[in-house]
This record gives sequence, C-alpha cells and structure tokens, in this order.
Amino acid sequence: NEESVGQAAARNLGIDRAEGEILCFLDDDDRYAPRHLAVVAGALRGAGPAMCYSRIETVLERVDDSGRHDLARRSAYAPPAFSYPLLQVRSYMPTVSWGIRTDCLRQTGGFDEVISFMEDWELLLRLARQWDFAQLDEVTAEYRLRESHVSDSVSKSGHDSKGTMEKIYARNPSNDAVVVFARKLYQWLVLSGNFAVAAAQIGRAHV
Repeated sequence: NEESVGQAAARNLGIDRAEGEILCFLDDDDRYAPRHLAVVAGALRGAGPAMCYSRIETVLERVDDSGRHDLARRSAYAPPAFSYPLLQVRSYMPTVSWGIRTDCLRQTGGFDEVISFMEDWELLLRLARQWDFAQLDEVTAEYRLRESHVSDSVSKSGHDSKGTMEKIYARNPSNDAVVVFARKLYQWLVLSGNFAVAAAQIGRAHV
C-alpha cells in the first residue's frame, strides 16, 4: 500500500490474495523459529482443527539508533489449553503463534477494520463459535515487547482500551457468572495499570 491502511485492513488484503490452504501472520517485530510453518502445517493437515497456536518465547527488547537489543527472555511460554470461557475474558494467543485454515477464516469474515485494536482477539472469538482450536506443545516463535510497552496489546497507550473491551464483550455476551466476574476483574487490571506491572516480571530473567 502506498499509505498505511491499518493492521486489520492490511491483513485482510493478504487474506483476500492468499492462495494457500493455511494462513499465518508475522508482525514486523516478531520472529518465527525455523520449524514454525512445518509444525503448523502438520497440525492442520487432514481433518484437524480450524486453528492452532504454538508455544512461544516472550522477549523484552530495546530499539535505538544502533539496532535491536534483547534485554530479557521468558522461555517457552505456554498459552493455556484452549478454553472458550477464558477467551471470552481475554486474548491469550499472540498472533505470531497462529495457524488458521484459509477457508474457515474467510467464512468468519476476516479482521474487523472498524475497532481500533484488539482485532485479533475479536476475530478469534468469532472463529471459536464455529470451529475447534488446538494448542501445540512446540516452541515455534518469538513474541517481542518493546521496553517502553511491557504489557499486552490491551494495555497499549493511545487506544480506547475501555471502550474497545466493552464493545467486544457486548458482541460476545455470556450468562456464565464466572466469565462475567472475570471480565470485570480483567478490565480493572488493565485499566488500573496492574496488568502491565504483572507483565513486567519477565524483566527479572535477564539474557
């Protein structure tokens, strides 16, 4: 694109033009291990799940004029086994770890280009209503966080975190009392800044 169209729109352009049976997404600051695509393809071969996600390493980095510098590494982060109730509360599968069947993703409608961010989580919620997900045991990617943004995507500055979370929750209502309570707790953690404090603990394990 000659001008930026935003993350969701850019991904949707890729989805529209893709010719393969499986889609993966790699942001410019994350990294795949050499076996990532092979592992994902193996998991989705045949009559398997519609979506899989792998274990990852979380890397805290500093970016300056001299380049990128690894500061800390939390090895082999294993996202929880797939749970739709947990997904209704928060996203816990970084995009870099995904593999999704192209036909399922297209049927789901791709990324929402209207919401300001958290479009990956919103997509997973729609996908999970129709198809199964699978957690993979192998570490296949690095999810990288900048030193000034040690948080998850929900905590990023410059976004309407509260409004976007409420919109996603409203689109995915739940009568489960545990989910309702967990949503309130998670919102408080994010909006109060306590989630970012907890995420910063990865800095204790220096490279």
